[in-house]
Amino acid sequence: MNNAMGIINLVESNQALNEITLHRPLATVPFGGRYRLIDFALSGMVNSGITNVGILAPFQQRSLLDHLRSGRDWQLALKKDGLALLPPSYGQPEPLPENDVRNFYNNLDFLKKSRQEYVLVTSPNVVGNLDFVTPLQAHQDSGADITFLYQRQDSSERDCPNCALLDIGADSQVTGIRFGHDSDEGTDFFAGTFILRKELLVKLIKDCYAKGVGSLLQGLAGQLPRFRTSAYAYSGYLARIHCLRSYYRYNMALLQPEVWQALFAQPRQIYTKIRDEAPAKYTRDSRVTNAIVAGSSTIRGTVDSSVLFRRVTVGEGAQVRRSVLMSNTEVGKNAVLEHVICDKDVRITDGKCLRGTPDQPLVLKKGTVV
Repeated sequence: MNNAMGIINLVESNQALNEITLHRPLATVPFGGRYRLIDFALSGMVNSGITNVGILAPFQQRSLLDHLRSGRDWQLALKKDGLALLPPSYGQPEPLPENDVRNFYNNLDFLKKSRQEYVLVTSPNVVGNLDFVTPLQAHQDSGADITFLYQRQDSSERDCPNCALLDIGADSQVTGIRFGHDSDEGTDFFAGTFILRKELLVKLIKDCYAKGVGSLLQGLAGQLPRFRTSAYAYSGYLARIHCLRSYYRYNMALLQPEVWQALFAQPRQIYTKIRDEAPAKYTRDSRVTNAIVAGSSTIRGTVDSSVLFRRVTVGEGAQVRRSVLMSNTEVGKNAVLEHVICDKDVRITDGKCLRGTPDQPLVLKKGTVV
């Protein structure tokens, strides 16, 4: 797909996942035991033959830079094209959450100098083994100015009221973009990706910037009648991470074999930062059922239906159920965790009992000691 470039837009509210995104952008939130959310969009582009990828970065960049480095782990450390970090303008005040037009405008040179004709703009909050080849071909065949990817789901499957929804006409034309208003029947969720020509994207960015529009998607929503639009129904597995409830629910969904197969047991690999570490260690008294346990973890207690990242320690007699424990979490002897999300470097001392619910998991921010 040498005629298309990719833009991953990381400008979003740092309150998206509350405590988990206070010190990192949503893109670098850990997911599934060893990945970050941005890995899925990046891997989808690489697997689709896109070799020129720009990362529209937020002000919080330390964890992003540490994770991406040169892009080598995604095969993007190239002499021509490759991975480019598109920083915000540090000479201006930090923009309001989700106001990405200024960032787009300050990086117009990257777009103008790129040799590709089409641009695929996507978000890091969509998890899936993404195939962009077919949607791009459909966009070219349709003759549309802009193609929006969407997925129809029953309203009972909606993640949270902040999702962007598409109104789609009988001819697959997008007639409206709504934010946070669910219907009673099937809902067409915007899948976070749209495709258009580079020249049109540049024009839209300049127009939104001149009019003081903060969000490019909101700007598009107000100008839809001006363009010939098309909606492409994405049929693969998609998980949209917009809130703590959806983050917890989709981590738990990975414990279902069919979901794991849809994401990882395919020829299209999901790439991430490589870490050479020892495998997990299980003592004779440990009990582990239906769990994802990453390398360098030590399990001495009971783990059931949970996702454990690297270097997690579960002490003797401890019980971890339906929980997500990020790297370097320590669970003391005889402690009990149920429906809990622990950020990195959390320590649960001996004998503590912590419980949340599936709809409201208990969240412990980075470095917490209980």
